[in-house]
Amino acid sequence: MALMRASLGRREVFFRKSDGSVLSGPLHSYWRQDTRRCSPVLKTTDLRSAYKQFAIRPEHHRMCVVTLKDPADGLTKGFICRVLPFGALASVGQFNRFSRLWQRILWELKLAAASYFDDFPSVEVRALAENHDSSVKAALRLFGVDWASDKDLPFSQTADVLGVRLDATDTEGGVLRVKNKPERSKEIASSIDKILADGCIDPKQIPSLFGRIQFSESQLMGRQGRLALAQIRWLSSARHRHVLSSLDATVFRSLRERMLEGRPRELQALPVGGLTLVFTDGACDKLGDKFSCSIGGVMYRVLPTGSYETRAFGCYLDESIVEQWAGLGKRHLIGPTELFAVVAARHVWKDFLNDQRVVFYVDHSGVLSAMIKGSSRDDLWRSILLHYECADSLGPAISWFARVPSKSNPSDGPSRSDWRFPVLGEYFEDRIVCFISGRVLKVTGQRVQG
Repeated sequence: MALMRASLGRREVFFRKSDGSVLSGPLHSYWRQDTRRCSPVLKTTDLRSAYKQFAIRPEHHRMCVVTLKDPADGLTKGFICRVLPFGALASVGQFNRFSRLWQRILWELKLAAASYFDDFPSVEVRALAENHDSSVKAALRLFGVDWASDKDLPFSQTADVLGVRLDATDTEGGVLRVKNKPERSKEIASSIDKILADGCIDPKQIPSLFGRIQFSESQLMGRQGRLALAQIRWLSSARHRHVLSSLDATVFRSLRERMLEGRPRELQALPVGGLTLVFTDGACDKLGDKFSCSIGGVMYRVLPTGSYETRAFGCYLDESIVEQWAGLGKRHLIGPTELFAVVAARHVWKDFLNDQRVVFYVDHSGVLSAMIKGSSRDDLWRSILLHYECADSLGPAISWFARVPSKSNPSDGPSRSDWRFPVLGEYFEDRIVCFISGRVLKVTGQRVQG
């Protein structure tokens, strides 16, 4: 791993020892002469009939008997399992003991490898790939473990691992891309197409569909598709066919788009950018029979150079949108207003947040919960969250959401026409274009410079 980082960076090997001291030096000329030698390659070693390679203790055979009725004579007969039975809950836990042991053995051989049941993904530099593969095979033979040679592929810069495809071809940019396997994506998209064509979803379809989608989404950890997943999870307890609303159809189409055309998740091998903190807030006051809603946002960035930058916005929500929300019969609109502020910040600052690590701070518990889950049972909130999914799909941010006390929230001021808040480094004010109506929103004021 140090060689890969060195080849991408300043051609120096850098280690921080356990006592805090640093060990560093120039990259050896062998690696500098041809940087392709340091390029990462991947593969997965799969065991053959993994459970059948592990016997059950003879004294435990009596606890591993499968009984079936013989169709020939109608008699019930017992079949003794002498190896770990596939599908048994205990088999998973017991086999994972070996799986984790094997991972540790590979680590002791100084090989970069992981374990996932009977699959063992590995990464290596191209120049050492053959040695890595030979070491793994020698260890397997030594322990008497058989691998699936018919599925065994050589190290490559692209590899299918655990249902996803890893792409390490962009060595210059130091980017690892992760996406679902094409056949899995097409299979899920076909099931969604059928739901959309029928205009309803049958609870009997949900377990298999939800399992496949959840596995695929968990591999990529993206935001797009969260609303559809939450809807499917909620419908799994329904007893009758559910007719899709227009919002339901939209979120399912978003999930389908994610499966077929979604941008691969990009993981940076080298640190990029600096620290980004985003604070948002909303204000809602009732003026007679109407509501006046406004939002504010403040972003603090620590740039790669170490300098600081502050950006802010404050504006009133479009009156037509506020009236539409009020027409839904809600007694107060502070919840959707604060949620709108988070989504507005994601839209207006997309150039700074796409593919970056960012911490969002909000002071509304309901909004915090909705952003963490990526969904809500309220249709209005779900419609706003859908716009966050759309913004995030263009360049998924690695987001963390946390609560900040209202008195410590610097964006509270801009949301209430008070632009006195802490500024670090250069300062910029941004105008918000409503992501629903497309109109430029009226500002609550501006900061007095000097």
